[in-house]
Amino acid sequence: MKISPLAPVPSRRRAQLRALGAITASAALFLVACSGDDEGTEESTSSDGLTPITLGANPITDLAPIWLAQSEGIFEEHGFDVTIETGAGGAALIPSLVAGDFEFTFVNATTLFVALESGLELDLVSGLASTTGEEGNDVGAILVAEDSDIESPRQLEGHTVAVNTLNSIVSTVMRNSIREDGGDPDLVEFVEIPFPEMPAQLEGGNVDAIMAVEPFLSGTLASGARAIAWPYVEASPDLPIALTITSEQIAQEDPEMVARFVEALDEATRFAQDDPDEARAIVTEYTELSDEEAAAVTLPLFSTAIDRPALERLAELSVQDGIIAENPDLDALMPAGD
Repeated sequence: MKISPLAPVPSRRRAQLRALGAITASAALFLVACSGDDEGTEESTSSDGLTPITLGANPITDLAPIWLAQSEGIFEEHGFDVTIETGAGGAALIPSLVAGDFEFTFVNATTLFVALESGLELDLVSGLASTTGEEGNDVGAILVAEDSDIESPRQLEGHTVAVNTLNSIVSTVMRNSIREDGGDPDLVEFVEIPFPEMPAQLEGGNVDAIMAVEPFLSGTLASGARAIAWPYVEASPDLPIALTITSEQIAQEDPEMVARFVEALDEATRFAQDDPDEARAIVTEYTELSDEEAAAVTLPLFSTAIDRPALERLAELSVQDGIIAENPDLDALMPAGD
């Protein structure tokens, strides 16, 4: 699905501007196919002098800044003509990035760790969103039915719990919450269910608990479900949940373009963080949320900064769960300045 540029909309920021002037075998196949391509990634420009780039994105609230940057003309101000193409998530989008279909895409850290360990040549260029750091007011929680006897994560032993993907950031932080509460996550049956389908499965009694994230979390809580843990916050109060990556080839051959894109993202994340009403409004443009539903959504903390200790913590948990064999080289991975 291709999303064409949104028409600029009036906002407080625009007035201010006037005043101021799966990682799977498919990925490996793409890597092999690209390895023999000796053509460079020389930057091109359109007739209006803008650099055309394509972003691969999952249409979720965490990525609101990129749609704001499109709508508000931030990308254009930084010299970009941007096309946003949507996909099911970072694991599904990475093969297209490696193949050269995208210049940038957005992933969680666990997905990035797995991709790097599998040999894909990727470059982490910036953060985008992280947990709020507030238990009871975050973007992800373990939910049970209102009448459930389950009161804490350790009581999930012997029960069925829904995650969107096995061996992901969601399952990693959930397993950590169970361990921290004195339970054994190996005694929990994790099943894969897409986020949008989780509330109905919980209500129908087909699963005993779900790991719900926004934009589905707030609505599920409003319908009567109970939160028993906030795994993102419990893993780290500064945990990054959305990172910006490009291919190693692009990072090496066009560092100026990459730096310019990060500058655009920095402006967009600051705008989204300073004006949550605008961030919620743009979410209704690329999701099926109504204005009322979007108003109730808890937004993450938007920033291009990456908290290294939080990333180290997630890497340690990923190794502990056997998702990756060893900790990634964060000295090489972290963008300059973070």
